[in-house]
Amino acid sequence: MKNRRCLQALLVLTLGFVILLGGGLITAAAASPPPWQQSLQCVPDQQQFEGVAYCAAIGDASIHVIVVNLNSPGIRLEYVLAKGVNKDRSYGECKDVNIPQWGPVNGGCADRHNSNLYPVLSLQDAINRIPTAAAIVNSDYFSPKRAHGPEGFTVVHGDRLDGPANGDQDNNAVRRPWLAVSRGAPLRAEISQFAPGQDNGGKPNWVYTGVGGGPWLIKKGVIQEQDISSCRNTSGASCRSGVDQTAVGLSQNHQWLFLVVDQRRTKLLDTADFMRNKLDAWDAMKFDGGSSTQLSYAGQIITKGKSRKLSQYLAVTAQPGHGIGFNGMTAWAADPTSPLFFAVVTVGETAHVHVEVQNTGTTTWKPQQIGLKIVGGVSHVAAVYPLSHVTAPGTTAGWDLSLASNNFTFATTHLRMVRDGEPFGAEITVLVIAVPQRLKSQEERIRQLVQRQVEKWQQEGQRETDRMLRDLERQLQREMERQAKDWFTQLCGGDLALGLSPLFLAMFLSRRKRKK
Repeated sequence: MKNRRCLQALLVLTLGFVILLGGGLITAAAASPPPWQQSLQCVPDQQQFEGVAYCAAIGDASIHVIVVNLNSPGIRLEYVLAKGVNKDRSYGECKDVNIPQWGPVNGGCADRHNSNLYPVLSLQDAINRIPTAAAIVNSDYFSPKRAHGPEGFTVVHGDRLDGPANGDQDNNAVRRPWLAVSRGAPLRAEISQFAPGQDNGGKPNWVYTGVGGGPWLIKKGVIQEQDISSCRNTSGASCRSGVDQTAVGLSQNHQWLFLVVDQRRTKLLDTADFMRNKLDAWDAMKFDGGSSTQLSYAGQIITKGKSRKLSQYLAVTAQPGHGIGFNGMTAWAADPTSPLFFAVVTVGETAHVHVEVQNTGTTTWKPQQIGLKIVGGVSHVAAVYPLSHVTAPGTTAGWDLSLASNNFTFATTHLRMVRDGEPFGAEITVLVIAVPQRLKSQEERIRQLVQRQVEKWQQEGQRETDRMLRDLERQLQREMERQAKDWFTQLCGGDLALGLSPLFLAMFLSRRKRKK
């Protein structure tokens, strides 16, 4: 009798944990919206390029933001320098950052009408040079008296034009930060600067475009208040209050690049605060600003500053399309506030699950037209749960669901938001883990384990789902081994438990191997 109970316990545990781990949690890992999406209004009809979004700050249209998905195919950042007379006396895009007087290596670049002036071009000239550009923005500083061109790190089409190897001795690639971007998608991008004594005139091999600026606004997630207040290693006038500002930033995962034109004319610190707290920029630096602030999108001039001609611009090129391929870039969009909603119950009990969904589109939801609909999973009833209140963009709506648990397994239910019966937004997954009566004492332990994993998914932004799922498997495996030994010891005695535990574990491991 004791051995029979022992074998029954072995069967229950084996079935329970193999089904638990074989249920496929990876299908429940929904994509999370990037933080910037909640702070920007990106009108769908204005989006004309794949992987590029033209947006404005919600509630303040004087802040323009170009968001670039660096992982999108076809994206490229091009440095557009003015045309002038180069060392070989030919006329074309400048191959030096100096005028001839200060260009002993590359011979400098000069206005074709005056060799003492560095060439300049207008924003419209830059648009004409690259008529298919998604966006063009002013970038590095230059001499207002046209005594030289770009002041900092300058890499054009993979060739470095500034620095000691080219006779440029201002050391600005060490003194100031710069943006470096590779050529092919997915683009590698960094905001950095050379350490003192480390600039030999070269560049990292991967850099295709390099653009200088300064000061630092954000470094590794921290706003650089001292650099901003002192306008570190740049002209103090460029950081003063009451002028337009231009800046560039990168997200921590290096997927999103932000080009920001802030026309609020407040403090530079306010621009840094917006980029850190609204866009979640991890690194950011200032570009030239004030009268130099200029931006075009899809060939149209958005802001022209004082129409000042500049020595260079930064252009973003992309393929025609409909913006960034993310739910939040549409009028009707929705994303769950958690990557997985779940409940752990005993077989036969009703699971009560609270589901929350954020309106990540640009249109307010109204109860008469919006609902939450079951579209798949274990439920065969295509129920629609009505919206209870008006839900503006950026806010959330909630539903309390009651789901039956009839099987000892993972029971998934898939839902979508619907507008007048038509689905929209990300799929929402609800998981009910139903355990048999004999394992009721383990409900809370399983609940806590899954909750910890869900919180990790949310905190880490779903970027390493496979690794996290492997972590969950290892956690459950350790828990399973401990429970197996405890149950076998109680029901079978210590010696028999030691004999059956390897068998139980071997069955589990063989299941894991087949699943892979």
